[in-house]
Parts: sequence; structure tokens; C-alpha cells
Amino acid sequence: TCLGQPVPWTAFGAASFVLERIDVDTACRTISKWIDDCNEHDGCVSYHRRSTILPTRVLDLGENPTAQDSIKLLETGGIKGGIYMTLSHCWGPAQLITTTANTIEQRKAGIPLEDLPQTFKDAVALTRNLGIQYLWIDSLCIKQLDEEDWERETSKMGSVYSHSYLNIAATSSAEGRAGCFKERVVSVAEKPSSLAVKSHKIARPYLGSDMIYVRPLSRAWVYQERLLAPRTIHFHATELLWECISSSRCECGGLDRKQIDIFRPNTFDAGLTGEDLSEQWLSVVQQYSGLNASHPSDKLPALSGIAEQFQAKLQTEYLAGLWRNYLFRGLSWIVADGTKACRRLPYRAPTWSWASL
Repeated sequence: TCLGQPVPWTAFGAASFVLERIDVDTACRTISKWIDDCNEHDGCVSYHRRSTILPTRVLDLGENPTAQDSIKLLETGGIKGGIYMTLSHCWGPAQLITTTANTIEQRKAGIPLEDLPQTFKDAVALTRNLGIQYLWIDSLCIKQLDEEDWERETSKMGSVYSHSYLNIAATSSAEGRAGCFKERVVSVAEKPSSLAVKSHKIARPYLGSDMIYVRPLSRAWVYQERLLAPRTIHFHATELLWECISSSRCECGGLDRKQIDIFRPNTFDAGLTGEDLSEQWLSVVQQYSGLNASHPSDKLPALSGIAEQFQAKLQTEYLAGLWRNYLFRGLSWIVADGTKACRRLPYRAPTWSWASL
């Protein structure tokens, strides 16, 4: 509906007005309102009041920065009580700015904004606008090409995203240069002849429980990030989408009355049995195993944060994607019809694990 006019088609629902393009200020006004609402949720309030330890490294955006001030990489030394945001994004084929053993001192001295890809710039602007000083981005906060640092820091990914104040998901961007703020995708059912026209009808796609399973976020790492973050703001191709432990929101209002059915391993119900949890794990594996990883060796590491949450409840040994006490059921996997599967080199899992394919 537009300007109070009724929708002429019964199959279409009424929606709130959605701008064709937004900027940082517009987005943060909406996000701030959703954060305020989230802070009042019974299921969320205790979660956000937990004591937080900053990740090993974060990007320090400054205490009172201007929009163009440079940022710097900070070695935190386990600072307690810090608040930080995270970014979920697809790297894509282009080379992103990274931190390595050779560049880490340079990154700590300062990173000019013009050196960042657009998605990183937008994440910095959003974090600053929301009044948060620290931001975690994987390519800059984990030393790349350093196997020891990579293994140590990726093992902490579950904690990094679980303790994030807000996770920014560049859902519509297939690579780092695309950014978060783009003209929205809409289908015009009745195009106005001029800007003077008072109303016109726009058909928007329905955003249901599968809204996040779009190509850019078919990345294996992002699946884990979405499930572990207590709240995420998605920059979708059509509008802003919100997910927290207690609710789902969107600009058009279509999700406001419906909680998206997303399984969150960091909010396990105390009443779940081991059998319940093992079945839930199989559902996670079924969804996860069809996603893409830039490096085949990431297959199990990109699921390790979720596995850590399960292990805390299952209290049994984790065996390359399966669980010792539920091994018989776990070994009964098959490759989906029509799926082309092969074992990859170098070795990443034993042949009896689904992760070997």
C-alpha cells in the first residue's frame, strides 16, 4: 500500500514504505530502533549483558572520530568489558586488504580509509555511527598466510561472533568491493509517469525463512557467523533485515509479525535430550555441507564454532564432523541425489566422514 491506498490484489499483503536507496544515517536510525527493541526482549536482554572479552585483535575506530579518520589494528591483550561489532561478508575473487606477518606493524600504525574496499568502509561508517569503537573483520584481525595464527584465531570464531554487539551482514554483496549501500531491487507493477504522481504500486519479493540463503552468503564461514551472532543486520538486495534471538524485522514490515525459524546453538533449551541434539546436528550438517568454501581445508574449521556449542551440551568426543556417542547414526549419511562429490586433496577428514567430500 502507498499513502494509505488499499492493495487491489488479495494475494498481495500491505507493506510499509521502503526507500529505493539508503545511506549510513538512514540505516542507523532504523538499526538503532531495532537495537532498542531488542534490548527489551526477555530472550535477549540477559544475553547482551554478559561480560565480554575483546577478541585477540580488533580494529580501533577511535573514541570520537571524524568520518574520514584512519583506523588502526589493536592487539587487545584480552581487554574485558569491551564492546565490538563484526562483519560477515564474502571475500570474492578480488584481493582484499589483509594483515600478514609483514604488514601487521603497518596495520597497527594506521589504515587509511581509502585503502579499504567499499564493504569495509561501510562497516566502519556504520559502527562509528552507532557509537561503537571496535570492529572485527576477519582478513584484518587474523594474520593471513600464518598457519599458527590462523588455526588459533579461527578456533575462537564461535566466541567472536557469539559476543558481538551487532553483526553486519553484507548479504547482497558477492565480493568486498560491492558495499552495503546499493539501489534496492524492486519490480515496478505500475510505474509513475512523473515524480508528481502521489502513489504507485511496487511489487516486492516475499522474504521468508530462506531469505538468507542467497548466492553471496552461500559461503560456509557465513553460515556459522549467522547462527552464532546474537543479532545481525542484513543488507539485503531489497531492504534491511534484522535477526536477533527473539525476533525478525524488516523495513517493509513483512517479517515483524513472524519469527524466522533459525536454529541457534548458543541458546540451547535445557530440556533437549542428547538424541534431540544429535538430530539437530544432522540438520545443521545437511544445510552446511552444500555451502562453498574458498579453501577445501576450511570445511571443518568453518563449522568449529557451532561444533563447540554442541559439544558443551552433548559431552562426547567430536570426530571430524560426527559424535562418538551417536556414531552409528552419524555414519548413515548419503550424498544427495544429483550432487557431484569427490574426495579432495590435501587430506581434510577421514573417508567415513561427510566432510571428506
